[in-house]
Amino acid sequence: AGGLGLNFVGANVVILFDPTWNPANDLQAIDRAYRIGQYKDVKVFRLISLGTVEEMMYLRQVYKQQLHCVVVGSENAKRYFEAVQGSKDHQGELFGIHNLFKLRTHGSCLTKDILEV
Repeated sequence: AGGLGLNFVGANVVILFDPTWNPANDLQAIDRAYRIGQYKDVKVFRLISLGTVEEMMYLRQVYKQQLHCVVVGSENAKRYFEAVQGSKDHQGELFGIHNLFKLRTHGSCLTKDILEV
């Protein structure tokens, strides 16, 4: 309900458990808790299952946000996916259709590997 036009000034915890392909939907849901009248600190939790299509959707959201920052002109936009371009280990894991619906049951979390500094 967070992305549907409701303001949640009484809530101070946002739990995202159903990612969408568009990162703006999740950002709007988060922003609903930060509206005028919110005096509490807001905590945001994102629940993602390891090795599922949800993880791939979240990585695509991060990629789209990165492109947005570059296009809008944020000079300090961090390139999370630079390592994927030159790495044979992660080649095709972000946008490959073969890997989109493949359950990863071994190894480490792809999200952690890419976003870790």
